[in-house]
This record gives sequence, C-alpha cells and structure tokens, in this order.
Amino acid sequence: MTRKGNELNAALMSTERPLDALLPELTTQQPALPREPLHPRVLELGPDEGDAWVFALWQDPGSLPAIHQGVRQLAEATLLAHLSRPASAGEAIDRAPGRLLLLAFTGVQGNLGDAVRAFGFRPQLDAVPASDPLRALVAEGRQVGHTVPDAPVSTWVAPVGARDGALRAKLDELGRVMRERIGDDVWGNIPGAFSRLLAVLVEEYFNETIRPDLDGLRSLELLLVPQGPAGVVRWTHPLLFQALCDFVGVVIHTTWGYPVEWALCEPEDNGFAPPAVLRITRPERQEHLPVAMHLLRWCVMPVLEGEQIPSLAEWLESEFAPQPRH
Repeated sequence: MTRKGNELNAALMSTERPLDALLPELTTQQPALPREPLHPRVLELGPDEGDAWVFALWQDPGSLPAIHQGVRQLAEATLLAHLSRPASAGEAIDRAPGRLLLLAFTGVQGNLGDAVRAFGFRPQLDAVPASDPLRALVAEGRQVGHTVPDAPVSTWVAPVGARDGALRAKLDELGRVMRERIGDDVWGNIPGAFSRLLAVLVEEYFNETIRPDLDGLRSLELLLVPQGPAGVVRWTHPLLFQALCDFVGVVIHTTWGYPVEWALCEPEDNGFAPPAVLRITRPERQEHLPVAMHLLRWCVMPVLEGEQIPSLAEWLESEFAPQPRH
C-alpha cells in the first residue's frame, strides 16, 4: 500500500471532478447561475428553518428520464460532498440532514413520482411554509430567466434515516471521537489510518474485533449501514463513511495482494474535499476505483421496495477475486 502524494492526487483527480461541475455553490466565488431546468444549487435549511436540503425544479426538461438523470446527479453530488468533508471542518460534519425536499415550480409531462422515486422522494401534501430562504430561492430562479410562481406546484420529500436509539448514539459518538483524533489529517495521507482508528474504536465501544479481511468488512457494513426501511436515504457520519472507503482499499490489498494507492483528499478553499479514490494495480491493468461514489450508491442511496442489495464483500469478490481458468 503506497502513496505518491501530489503526483497521484493530480492523476486521479484531474479528469474526475464531479463536484466542480455539479455543485457551483461549493466554489469560493459564486459564479453566475446557468439557466437549467433543475437549480444547480442546493439550499440547506437549518433545524430552525425545517432541517432540509432543498432541490428546485424550475421547468420541465421534456422527459421523465431527463428529470431522473438531473436529480440523480445533483443528489449524489450533494450527498457525496458532505460525506467527503474533512475532520478539520469541525462540528458541522456531525449534523445529519433531516430530509431532502424537491420543490417543483412547474408541471411536467408524465408522473413526476416515477422520475424521482428511486431517490426516496414521495409527494408531500402539506404546503412548504414561506420563509426568507425559500423566497431567496424563488428570486434566484427568476434572476436567470425562469417564470417562477411564489409557491411550488408540488412538493416531494425524501426522508433521511440513520441507526436508531442507543446504537445511533454510539455511532455518533464514534464520529465525534474520530473527528477529534483525526484533526487536520486527511483521507489518503496515511493509507489505512482511518479504518485502523475505526477498528480500535469499534473494539472499545462494541467489544468487536475488526480484522482487515472480508469478514471484517461484513461486520463493519452491518454496524454502520442502515438496512431499511425502503425508500429512505441512509445516513452515517461522514468520517465513518470515509473509514469504510479506506477499509475497502485495505481489504483489496490484504485479500488479493493487489498494490493499492490512495488519492490524497486535501480540502479546498471552500472547506470541501474531493471524494475518495483508489488506484489498483492488477497483473493485467491499472484502474481507478471511485470508492466513495460506489459506497454512496451501495450504502447511502435508498433501497427500493423488494430490492436485494449484495453486501460490500460480495461486490468486492465479484470485482477483484481472480476468476478460475477453464
């Protein structure tokens, strides 16, 4: 397990920067907003304002697949940006969003629910109360040339869930302890460091030994990843999420012996860091694995009713275990 510092970081990050393209609100200087059917900025409301991340649909892009694709990109980029925040961001990373809201200020051709159900959105019958942030959101839509009514035509809500009760309290505490101990360090600086710290804390808090193998990965997934209910965005503390990403690299190396390199995910001026990426050298090729994006889709995005998701260990075995020769 090696790291080549800035050279590797540049190679991995130069061609794959989804947050730069999808989240202009994360840039240091706010650029002029493009006129897009889906608002490219996500409005974050605090607990006193309704505790939600708000998406706005200004106009019908012409098809349900186009709406689905736009919401998917924005939702994934928003969640991934927050799950990738470094420990140096402080207590801000300890707070989980309460829900995602999609405000549709236009009608669409077809059933909007069919386009957004995969992200946990369901219709909300109660009107969204007027507030200064929401009025500012409407004003932004009008500034770029959309015809925006004062109130949305329809409102859609996606609940955000985490572990319940005492288990959630313990996991939240693990996240806070990791934030304090990691300090100014960043993902990829010391390969394996985040997951090693998590393993120490899991043994301390849960009396469970996590070994660097597929069984250890199964144990961590069961502990960290909410399994249900269907249609709920599954949230875990960002540093626990990053430790799980780190552990995937460790398991690939220890289980199959492939050399693995970690991208150095240093925060930018806006306080956000690029998502975790691994480079894996197989006998026949090198490949970049956007591990944070994979785990976002595997462990955070909602599970649909009746959907069966293989475990992370099963995913890794299918991707990296040598195939028998016939």
